[in-house]
Amino acid sequence: MSKAQQYLLLGTITGLISAALGIGGGGVMIPIMTVFLGYTMKEAVPLSLVVIIPIATVGGLVHTLSMPQSAQWIAVFLIAAGSIGGTAIGAYLHQHMSNRYLSLLFSSLLLFSALKLLGVFDLSNGEMIQFPQWTMIIIGIFAGISSALFGIGGGLINVPAFTILYGFSMHSAITSSMLAMIITTFSSIFMHRKLSQLQTDKLQYLIGAAFVSASAGAFLSKQINPSTLKMLFGIFLLYTTFRFLKGVLKKD
Repeated sequence: MSKAQQYLLLGTITGLISAALGIGGGGVMIPIMTVFLGYTMKEAVPLSLVVIIPIATVGGLVHTLSMPQSAQWIAVFLIAAGSIGGTAIGAYLHQHMSNRYLSLLFSSLLLFSALKLLGVFDLSNGEMIQFPQWTMIIIGIFAGISSALFGIGGGLINVPAFTILYGFSMHSAITSSMLAMIITTFSSIFMHRKLSQLQTDKLQYLIGAAFVSASAGAFLSKQINPSTLKMLFGIFLLYTTFRFLKGVLKKD
């Protein structure tokens, strides 16, 4: 398989899974790029952020147009507002952390996400917590830090927070997360561009494929069982987490 075909496939898989689950793209792209394509975290993160933009835009629009009531606009703006400050912190940390330390932190986030998707633990304990709305700004700060630091859109932070802390339905959580991460990711890209960390080669393959497949992913999220999709993605994350850790520890 040629490099161009590899990146087309990567963009397709990323757009499909990300738009379906509302997680942006980094949780899919970063493991594949580092485990299978030989990128370091420092190289993969800015590239992942650029590809998230079409995914979040297309996914957010499709979800909003098909289910207008699922977009919680106050939540979108509060998360986005908090994330702008968070991306400055995340980009600074990304610049000053070693690849190894960054990889270990990211693998912890992947493992947490995988176990949550597979239902190994449930932070909500079946209860509705209902935090006040203003606390979404704090969630946004953490989403912004993780976005610029790990190359994710923020969905791995937003979706669990919306469902567990604020009682959103899964559809509302996915739609609102996709819309908020447009601003979060633009801010992250600006910070990385400012720090001269953004590489732009291969983007034509990744963005084109991600743009098309994101539409399909947003549509599929309403056609297939969400539990099945979560389980499959959880297994994928678990596998890539251990592959990722093995590669990091092997370098010692």
